[in-house]
Amino acid sequence: MSEHATYDPAGDGFTGTLPAFLTWLEEHLIYSRVHIGDPRPDSLYPEQEAPPVRRIELHSGGGPDDELLLSRVNLHSLLSVMYWYSSHRGGVTVYEVPVQEFDAEQERRWLDASTDVVSTLQRARSLLVSSAHDDEFKVALPNGARVRFSELEREGDSEPAGVLTAEAISDEEAVGEKV
Repeated sequence: MSEHATYDPAGDGFTGTLPAFLTWLEEHLIYSRVHIGDPRPDSLYPEQEAPPVRRIELHSGGGPDDELLLSRVNLHSLLSVMYWYSSHRGGVTVYEVPVQEFDAEQERRWLDASTDVVSTLQRARSLLVSSAHDDEFKVALPNGARVRFSELEREGDSEPAGVLTAEAISDEEAVGEKV
């Protein structure tokens, strides 16, 4: 495996209960963390009618394998579809989950299996975009950038459906990585 390749330890996805999924997720993360809060009233309801929820926070700690897995969870999981609450700078994603979901015995498909083109993570120092008309656009990225390619589902093979994302690494992140 080259130094830039990533391994998707969660390639098969996960089916089970929510507590089992969160345990499984913690076991597959190296630098990142899952924090599960105590039950509290749901802030989206009036206090006297608020059902109890538990706040789940996913804290990204870096590392390409963790980033790959967390991006799949944050973008393509049942957890994100049903319970996403907010996302914050620094790689924190928050979910608010009804307490009864923690006690449910029903197994669900929390994370689908990955495909070869869902996401790859690479690092880059510059970005160069060339058009069919020989136009070029170049951006220097002094701290580097995380570059991901994902391919959305499409009807046929003739239409491009990919999305290329280049996320610049901030000065704060770059300093943290050098420590």
